[in-house]
Amino acid sequence: MWIILGCPRTARIEVLKAELHLPSIMCRVQEITCRTISRMLCTGSDSLKGSLTPPVHDPRTPTTPYLRKILGVLTSVGVAEACINVVMSPLQPTWNPHCVGVDIQSLHQPKRDWLPHVLQDMFMIKLPKYPHIQAIHVYCDGSVNGSRSGCGLFIRNYISVNLYTDTEVSRWLPAHMSSTRAELYAVLEALHIVAPLHKNVYFFIDSQAALYALQSTSPMDCDLVNKCVDLIHAIEGAGATVHFTWIPSHVGIPLNEKVTTLLNVPYKMIQGTLALSTLWVMLRVALRTLYIVAIVISWSFVAIGAVALVFTMHLSPRAVPTLMGDTLHHTTG
Repeated sequence: MWIILGCPRTARIEVLKAELHLPSIMCRVQEITCRTISRMLCTGSDSLKGSLTPPVHDPRTPTTPYLRKILGVLTSVGVAEACINVVMSPLQPTWNPHCVGVDIQSLHQPKRDWLPHVLQDMFMIKLPKYPHIQAIHVYCDGSVNGSRSGCGLFIRNYISVNLYTDTEVSRWLPAHMSSTRAELYAVLEALHIVAPLHKNVYFFIDSQAALYALQSTSPMDCDLVNKCVDLIHAIEGAGATVHFTWIPSHVGIPLNEKVTTLLNVPYKMIQGTLALSTLWVMLRVALRTLYIVAIVISWSFVAIGAVALVFTMHLSPRAVPTLMGDTLHHTTG
């Protein structure tokens, strides 16, 4: 079975579909294909079994959700050594299947139906239960505002319950990205900071999409997820733990609101920059206008002098101009 991965356009469609959670015809086609493969294997189809290649010949792991789903079906029906020949795309990095600890508390009704102070109380009771001795608490957030993207971090490095150091970070991110990708950038930035500290790290994030991406076996932003997972694996390999917890946004959780404030710092900076640039443009326009007005006034005086001379000569046709020094004089007969 030869399956060729898609082009950049297909990748963009997959990302859009995942972010909007929209069902599509392709989902149905993929589901039917998986079921058909499963039935063919269960009935002992020699043609299909003969087309499978053992992993020893092609150890690459499929890097798209569709191929992983098919591989999962093959494994579930007893074809343990099945692998699919895949023409790898340079746009898709190798999938890192490392498990990440994530806690997403389910709400029995949508978040919009909750009163903010109720959600705040619910999670403020929960947060103090996390360790506060020789531990690091990280609050991070990402945001997209038009074509501009940024991330903010608040890192509290606990030595004891009442002794800690705080680190605040605001970063610009590449333009034109999804909000989930901005959140993952924030996680990656925080992991780079806390990795050398060799302490247990507890992340508090208000983006369920980013947490699901870290948990997923088929993340859309595979490049960022892989980098995050590599750092998590390195931290855990040194004997520490990394855990992620979902918290609701904009309900008054103090440190999470602090991150939101940090997130707005780059935008305020760009607004100030734009204001200065606008002032400079206005100043240039004003100077240019003043220069033009000065030229017009000077030429007006020249024109008035010329008109006066012509008018004088018209009244005194016998006038004979004579040069005396630097001044023009005339004599009449």
